[in-house]
Amino acid sequence: MLRNDPRINGWKVIAAYLGRDRATVIRWANERGLPVHRVPGGVRGTVYAIPAELDLWAQSHADGAAAEPSPAAPPRSQTRRLLAVAAAAFAALLAISVWAWPGAAPPRDVLPADRAVAALYVAARDNASRRDKRGIDSAMAGFQTVIERDPGFAPAHAGLADAFLLSPEYGSLTYDSAYGRAKAVAQQALKLDPGQAEAHRALGYLAYWWEHDPAAAGKAFRQAIALAPGDGRAHFWYGAILIDNGEYAAARREFDAARLIDPGSVPIEMHLAYAKWREGDTQGGIRAIQDIIARNPRFALAYQHLAIIYAGEGNFAGYLAMVRKNDALRGSPQYSAYRTALETALRRGGDAALKAAVIDAAVNDEDNRPFPDHSLAAFLASSAGDRARLLTILELAERNRERWGGVGFTTRMAAKWRGDAVIVPLLKRRRAPQIEPAN
Repeated sequence: MLRNDPRINGWKVIAAYLGRDRATVIRWANERGLPVHRVPGGVRGTVYAIPAELDLWAQSHADGAAAEPSPAAPPRSQTRRLLAVAAAAFAALLAISVWAWPGAAPPRDVLPADRAVAALYVAARDNASRRDKRGIDSAMAGFQTVIERDPGFAPAHAGLADAFLLSPEYGSLTYDSAYGRAKAVAQQALKLDPGQAEAHRALGYLAYWWEHDPAAAGKAFRQAIALAPGDGRAHFWYGAILIDNGEYAAARREFDAARLIDPGSVPIEMHLAYAKWREGDTQGGIRAIQDIIARNPRFALAYQHLAIIYAGEGNFAGYLAMVRKNDALRGSPQYSAYRTALETALRRGGDAALKAAVIDAAVNDEDNRPFPDHSLAAFLASSAGDRARLLTILELAERNRERWGGVGFTTRMAAKWRGDAVIVPLLKRRRAPQIEPAN
């Protein structure tokens, strides 16, 4: 595409063509008539130039341009000039692919200075976008290599945090292993560059889904969006926590923003499908997720959400069927062990034993976490019709002073046990505070 396009797009690429820094080239355009054209209607005043026009201008201003100080000697041949253009164009294209929208604040440093390290970074970004075990595992290894070779490159730390966050759903890490690592590298990214929007986004995700702090999560996401309003994933993830917290109108605004930035995104479609179930449309949610699976049979998260929906209907055999499909895609030793434990329980004790094993696993998972949230365990016990177990879990959550989002869980539990003088008050006290929406 670049070879067929006669234009040079963006200040950075134009500056590379002329062998100067961006500020100098902008000044030449303003003060010396450098032939730079603006795209009409652009949100950020997108510019382009025609190489032949730049060459003519350079010839007519040779003396003045030569007198300008330059951070690096300009190319002395057309071959070297084209190489510089290609490198800068590639960096500009990467910025567009990563930040996805013309209104986004551009990254501070798009690529590492070393070309080999830059290539590793680009490959890691590409792998992270694949949303499967091989891609996520490769992305984590790639970002770690980039950090080893260029420890001061903040975007690699932020990218690694992102890959860690995706690993429990698509890769091989457990939630706590992944989330602890993600927080450490996101904080390091912000030490290197406080304006690293991707790192703020990661911390917002962790604040809600791991630390269960809706207020901190909302603050971090609003900071991320303020720094990079064109970051589709920030809007998407912000919408996800808002809808989990029952704030549907605000969530839809964020989802709409994300879809405009990233139309056709399967993860966004998946969350909107699951949102149908959260809002009470069980059959609509099932149909929407099954449609996604028909088109994307290797999309592991779809089976994970469908498993929860089936369990909510009391269909624990259906839950196990989805666990099997998810395990086949993830290949995680821990998840495979979980599947085996459920299959063993079913074989030995039938459906009742399977339900007990699913609930036990959910309780044990939370008991071993630094920030426990027993909402899923309570929902599973409720769905199994086990009031005694539900009450035990709610009393544990009361002692822990847990505050739950999980509106899809809590509303169904409240409806099922309506009128229960013990369970209903315990559920009400679990309600998480509202998240402040973005302006």
